[in-house]
Amino acid sequence: MAIRKILFPFKLKVLLMLVTILGISISFYVWFAIDIFKKDKAAYIYENGLMYTENLSSQTSLYLKDVGNRLNLLIAAYARMDQSNTLEKLIEKNDDFIDLQIFKNKKNILSMCNTRVRETEEICHRPLSPYISEISAGKDQVFLKNMGAMGEIPHFIFSIKELEGIFILRVNTSQLGKILDQNNLYKSYALNQSGSVFYGPESETAIDKKQWAGFIASKVDKGTFESKNLNDQSVLVSYSKVPGFNKYIISEISQAAAFSAAQYLIDKSFYFALLVLSLALITGVFFSRNVTGNINQLYLATKRLSKRDFTSKVLIDSHDEVGVLADSFNMMSEEIVMYMSEMKEKSRLENEMKVASLVQTAFFPKSEIELKHVSIAAYYTPATECGGDWWGHIEHQDKTILILADATGHGVPAALLTATINSAASILEKWSKQDASILSRPENILSLLNHAVCSVGANIMLTCFVGIIDINARTLSYANASHNPPLLLKNKKGGQPLGKDDFMPLTKALGPRLGHDSIAVFNSDQVFLDNNDLLILYTDGLVECANQEGKAWGKRRFLQSLIKNHGETTVKMRDNVIMELNDYKKNVPNGDDITLIITKLNI
Repeated sequence: MAIRKILFPFKLKVLLMLVTILGISISFYVWFAIDIFKKDKAAYIYENGLMYTENLSSQTSLYLKDVGNRLNLLIAAYARMDQSNTLEKLIEKNDDFIDLQIFKNKKNILSMCNTRVRETEEICHRPLSPYISEISAGKDQVFLKNMGAMGEIPHFIFSIKELEGIFILRVNTSQLGKILDQNNLYKSYALNQSGSVFYGPESETAIDKKQWAGFIASKVDKGTFESKNLNDQSVLVSYSKVPGFNKYIISEISQAAAFSAAQYLIDKSFYFALLVLSLALITGVFFSRNVTGNINQLYLATKRLSKRDFTSKVLIDSHDEVGVLADSFNMMSEEIVMYMSEMKEKSRLENEMKVASLVQTAFFPKSEIELKHVSIAAYYTPATECGGDWWGHIEHQDKTILILADATGHGVPAALLTATINSAASILEKWSKQDASILSRPENILSLLNHAVCSVGANIMLTCFVGIIDINARTLSYANASHNPPLLLKNKKGGQPLGKDDFMPLTKALGPRLGHDSIAVFNSDQVFLDNNDLLILYTDGLVECANQEGKAWGKRRFLQSLIKNHGETTVKMRDNVIMELNDYKKNVPNGDDITLIITKLNI
C-alpha cells in the first residue's frame, strides 16, 4: 500500500484550528465588549447633550430675567418723574439696549434711544405701535416677540405693563447669540412654543412640526431624540424649556460628531483584535504543540466571559505570545470588572445626590410669605447640590417664630444636619399644640434643637438664631447660638434719610453653637417693635461672597444695598439686594451657601 502524500500537514491543521478558535472567540468577545460600550456611550452622549441644552436654557432664562429686572429699574426711574437724566443714563449703561418706548392709551408718550451704541441709530425710534394690540392682549406680564433683523441688527422686544401704560424695550440679540453659540459642535437656537424660530436659522432646523406639536402636547419640558436635518444627515436633537418663558432651547449635533470618540475606540478595538490574532498565528507556527492546550484554555475562558463571568482567569505559564495574550485577557477582564464597579458606584452616588437635593428642597417654606401682621421674603441658594443652610417659621397663636441655621461647611453631611433641624422644628410645632409653653421662649427652643443635633453624634456643628415676634406685646424675643447677629431697622418717621448707624445688630444673648455641648445653656433678650420695622436675617455666605478678584462683597456693601432699597416691598427689596450681589460677583461660583430673610412688621 502506497504511502499517501501529505496534502494537508498536521501542523497546518493545528494552526488552522488555532487561528479559527481564536478568531471566533476574540471576535465574539470584541463584539460583546463593543456592544456594551456603545450602549453606555450612547446613554452618556444623550445625557451630556441634554445637560448642555438645559445649561443653555438656564442661562437664557437668567438673561431674559435680567433684562426684565433692568427694565423694572427703568420703570422705577420713570415713576420718580426723573426721565430726563436717570432714564438716559440707565439706558446708556446697557450696551444691549437699543431704545425704550412708553405707550399710554396706545399712544407713544416717550421714546428714548441708547446714544452710546452708534450701530442702533438706523432703527432707533422706529415705531412699535403695530405691536401694542398684541401686547395688550397677552396674558403674561412679560411679553417677548422676535422682531428678526431690521437695519441689519437682529433684536427682540421686551414689554411690561405697568403704571397704566406699556413699557417696551428693544434689545439687541448679541448677548443671546453669545449664550447659544458657546460650543462649535452644537448648533443651538431658540423656538417659540408654536415651533416657530425665536432666535436662530429660519429654515435649517431638524424639528418636525408634527413631532414638535406632540412634545408640546405631552407637556414634557425637556428631552432628546434622533432626527434628520435638511441634508438628510442623522442628528441628535435635545430640547429644554426656558424657565419662566414659553421658549425652548434646541441643540443639534450630528451623530457622526457625537460618536466620533466612540468610533475611534471601536476602531482601536478592532486593531487590537487583529494584533492578538496575529500573535496567535506566529505562536502556532513555532509552538503548535505547546500552544494547542493554551489556546483551549483561552477559548474556554472566552466562553465563560460571554456568559458575563468576568472573574475567570487564564493560568498559562509559557513566556511567549500566548502567555502575553493570556495576561492581556486577564487584565482586560479585571479592567471590565473595575469599570463596571466604578460606573455602578458613580451612578449610585449621582442618584443619591439628586435625591438628597430634592428632599432638602422640601425642607424649606415658600420664599414669599404674607401674613396678617408679618411679610416675609426669603432667598436661598446652596453652594453645591446639597447645602448647609436652613430656615423656617412657625405660626403659634399670635406669634411668628423665625429660625435660621447654618451648618459648618456644605455638602451631604451638612445637609443631613439641616434635615435634623427641620425634623426637630416640625416636632416642636406639633408638641406646641399640646403644650404651648414649648414655643414661648427662644432659649428653650435653642436648647431642644441643641439636644437634637447632639444626639446625631456627628462632628459638625451649627450656628442658629431663633426669634419670636409677639404681635400683641409688640416685642421680639431672641436667642443666638453664635450666628451672625441679625439687623433690626427701626422705622424712621418724617422721611429722614437712613444711614449705617440706623441698623441695630442684635448682639446680645449669644451662646455656643448647636452640637458643641449637650448641656449648653442659652439666654435670651427682648426688644420692642413698631409698625414697618424691618428684621433682616442672613448667613455669612452672603457677605463673604467674592468677585473675580477674590474680594468679598462685605457688610458695608450689604448695608448700602439695604439702604438704597429701603421703602420697597420685602420681595422687591430682596430681589434688588440679590441682583446687586450677582452683579458684583459676576459668574464666580458661590463659596458658601447664601440665605437672606427680610421680615417687615404691620402692627
